[in-house]
Amino acid sequence: MTVVSGPLYSLNELGLYRADNCNSIDTVFCGGTLNDLQPNNHMDQLTFQVESAGKSDSCTVQDWLESMENGNSPDRLTILDRTVDSSIGALGNRLEYILHTTPAVPLFEFRNLPAVNTGDMPRRVSDAE
Repeated sequence: MTVVSGPLYSLNELGLYRADNCNSIDTVFCGGTLNDLQPNNHMDQLTFQVESAGKSDSCTVQDWLESMENGNSPDRLTILDRTVDSSIGALGNRLEYILHTTPAVPLFEFRNLPAVNTGDMPRRVSDAE
């Protein structure tokens, strides 16, 4: 398992890889090569913006990640989603246990991911890391 030190926002480098292939870079977010990523700071400009029933709100990716790092509950994105339908964070502070581990972790739901066989999961996770 890879351990990342420093601010949570430093994980935005994960956004530099193409969603359909972790072995290629996403040129919207960076140049360079897989061995020498050159971020272009496009991620810093991304903002979640919502408007519903006459109310609006927005936050940047950095605002969201920093709110989690600072232990804010609910986090900034969950607060923003209350403007729309509260689907983010609807499970509250529930935790689950990862198979064969003892620490509890927050629940995340990922949508629209390609199917993967259970036996292929370790390789897929390793490739992503």
